[in-house]
Amino acid sequence: MQKALVLFFILGLQRENTNAKCGTVICKSNICYETANRILQYMNPEVSPCEDFYKFACGRFIKNSIIPNDQDTIGPTETLRKTVDTQVRAVLEEPLKPGSPKFERDLKILYRLCMDEKRINARGVFPFLQLLEEAGGWPVLKKNHEIDWRSWSLLKTEILLDRFIHSGGIFFQLGVSKDFKNSTAIGLYIDQPSLGLDSELLVNGLSEPTVAAYYKFMVNIAVLFGASRIHVTGDIADCLSLEMDIARIMTPQEKRRDFGRFYKNKFTIEQLNAMVPWMNWTRLLHGIMPESVHEFTDEILVVEMDYLVKLGNLLNNYPKKVIANYMMWRAVNKLVDALSADVGKKKFEFETVLWGITERKHRWEHCVYMVSTRLNLALGFLYVKKYFNHQSKQKASDIAHRIRQQMLQEIDELEWMDQSTKIYAQQKAAAVVKSIGYPEELASLEEVNRFYATMQMNTDNFLEAIIDVNGFNNLYSWEKLIKPVMKHDWRDSVDAFTVNAYYDHQGNSIEFPAAILQPPFFHAELPWYVNFGSVGSVIGHEITHGFDDQGSQFNILGNLESWWENKSLEMFNHQKQCMINQYSAFNDTTQTMMTVNGVISQGENIADNGGLKLAWKSYEKILAELPHPEPELPGLKNFSPAQLFLLSMANIWCSKTRTETLKLNIITGTHAPDEFRVKGMIMNFNEFGKIFQCTPGTPMNPIKKCHVW
Repeated sequence: MQKALVLFFILGLQRENTNAKCGTVICKSNICYETANRILQYMNPEVSPCEDFYKFACGRFIKNSIIPNDQDTIGPTETLRKTVDTQVRAVLEEPLKPGSPKFERDLKILYRLCMDEKRINARGVFPFLQLLEEAGGWPVLKKNHEIDWRSWSLLKTEILLDRFIHSGGIFFQLGVSKDFKNSTAIGLYIDQPSLGLDSELLVNGLSEPTVAAYYKFMVNIAVLFGASRIHVTGDIADCLSLEMDIARIMTPQEKRRDFGRFYKNKFTIEQLNAMVPWMNWTRLLHGIMPESVHEFTDEILVVEMDYLVKLGNLLNNYPKKVIANYMMWRAVNKLVDALSADVGKKKFEFETVLWGITERKHRWEHCVYMVSTRLNLALGFLYVKKYFNHQSKQKASDIAHRIRQQMLQEIDELEWMDQSTKIYAQQKAAAVVKSIGYPEELASLEEVNRFYATMQMNTDNFLEAIIDVNGFNNLYSWEKLIKPVMKHDWRDSVDAFTVNAYYDHQGNSIEFPAAILQPPFFHAELPWYVNFGSVGSVIGHEITHGFDDQGSQFNILGNLESWWENKSLEMFNHQKQCMINQYSAFNDTTQTMMTVNGVISQGENIADNGGLKLAWKSYEKILAELPHPEPELPGLKNFSPAQLFLLSMANIWCSKTRTETLKLNIITGTHAPDEFRVKGMIMNFNEFGKIFQCTPGTPMNPIKKCHVW
């Protein structure tokens, strides 16, 4: 379509041909002007919405935006995150008042210690070197005769390292979680570990630029700790070789979406010792678990038994020195963010290759991250008290209620599902628990005081303070094994200052933290068509997660159980395969030249598409209830409410991303790139053709559409 024709098409849209009529009243509030301005500044009217809706809605933003040197992505969501970080900074830098609770003092002391970079630099890496020595020492810093390899033990080293890194293991992840088949019970699990670099990258070897940068990072850190650069390169190469081999025996993401596969491996500690004899699991648990839970004797869920067996064989092929060097490296890497600026500089050089950023963030941003990820409940209490708009909670809760109710109708109208499965699915949807803003307990000074009452934190040195706080959080996690289980435990809720939303399979619940209930996602004074298009589609997304390829494996109580009739399950798999194939065909032709992984992103894609549909149907119903048309957004009178609904949805996903980050997200991320999230939703949305007058068969209105829910 020619440029002039496209402009005529956009400006000449007739409102009577859409699903809703627009009133003549103009919304003149500041938030309406800001929202209208953002939509107009982001969109490119020279692109036909029928040809490429993402470029139509976001094209001007993509063309004109410059990604800041210290960011890997720019967009309205990232802008909101920056705003929230600034809000959090204000909370942390607010002076203590007489009578401030202990948890607030600890929170602000930890932030102050982090900000005192001069003191951190003066101490250098020496405090951490002392910790490594207590765990047996880092061999790359020593001569061969200084370590008695005959007495060196992997078991002992795991236990000693865990005393200050509190990670639950180097070669595996040992931790505590709800039982998959009984969400009111807590149990132990052992899983494959997280590595220093994503396994999907490590398997490619040193020919992969990020792996080569990771190797350089490892060498540089060892040198800063005192190793000779000439002699250390070979030892670190051996470490990397071990880590790459570990990555190769790990189960890839595509095969980890079936929870039923995990649950087959539940063993007593005696059975585990017999089946995986290269580790004395009894002694390991006794050494890592706090004394208060030593009597725990229940079965252990081994998530990846095949990995543990292969790991034993792999470790037998490596000398003790390589294994010890690798373990010490991983311990250092766990706490590298708490060390001096010279260490941070070397990590930044690695991140430049990984993410494409060229400038380090401000120190205060680093410290906000370090504090907020550790004393999250203390910070959440203060954040909600200072910033949360309670009017937002009421209106957002109403939207969530309407969308949850719409899910019942959508299930009832499915043609591919049998009646008995429909009834159960509706019961599950009706039972979804909503948490909007924050749990009530978080606003209770008494509750937050009680949670932090036993925490003891070093108030003089940042590294030691971080280790103390990590230890406190680690103890809290372990002691879940011996304390009563709370079905929806407020202490484990999403942080109130998080710009994101979540669905919990085992709680059958959705969480919308306070921070996301702000523009561009939501504002109580905006018209319904904007709020349903933005936050409404996200709420629908989270509810649909209860019925995606993973959520569908859990019953109404959040327990792993098949509640499907065989024929309906077969049809469900058929429906989602259409979406897997569709997204797998999306190809990024402008930056990475890579295709989307439709398998690992299927859960998010199902949720995206279901969420948009739920939000739209819910909006149609509320529109019918209104006594008069909603006000127009200023400067957008030529767009109908239905069109602005879709533009509001797309608007929150407008983004510009560095090529390095985009590549990493495609390889390892569970979300499709924002461009294809928007295109996929629009292409499968039945009403799009009518709303934007797009002929069937055009790129954004294909004849074949994929629907699951």
